[in-house]
Amino acid sequence: MKTCRACGFQNDAELPTCVFCNASIVDVPDEPSKNPSLGEIELAANRAMRSRILRNRLLSAATCYIVVITLTAIIPGGVLSAEILALYAGAALLTAIANHREWVGQSSIAFLQGFTSLALLLKFGPLQPFIFFMLAAHASLASLYWHWTNLLFDAQR
Repeated sequence: MKTCRACGFQNDAELPTCVFCNASIVDVPDEPSKNPSLGEIELAANRAMRSRILRNRLLSAATCYIVVITLTAIIPGGVLSAEILALYAGAALLTAIANHREWVGQSSIAFLQGFTSLALLLKFGPLQPFIFFMLAAHASLASLYWHWTNLLFDAQR
């Protein structure tokens, strides 16, 4: 176990960064458990806490992504119908789920979000000059979301 100097969280010995605050713990010496009989219990508790932290951060990232996709449908896209905005949010949720389950990669996530946004645009959207900014934003935001979640997963390795 390595105890983070910044926040005091106990991490597995093989991790390079703290799971809680992402500070480097490479130079922190590995210390044995205070009670060897509780070593496995402490390790299981730390893994459960790490899993909760990752789940909360992924949920925050997905929520932020869905909100920003919906806002870009409103502002440059000119979509004002609540039902259609819900479809855009649903498409972003579909993209977030596909990313979480690793069904899409870095480039295919942009194609998935771009394709669903284009399909919604052709079916429901107003065709106006700024709509292309919305489509470009949706494709690029999907790639940024992939990088964000990839960083969160890499911090757990």
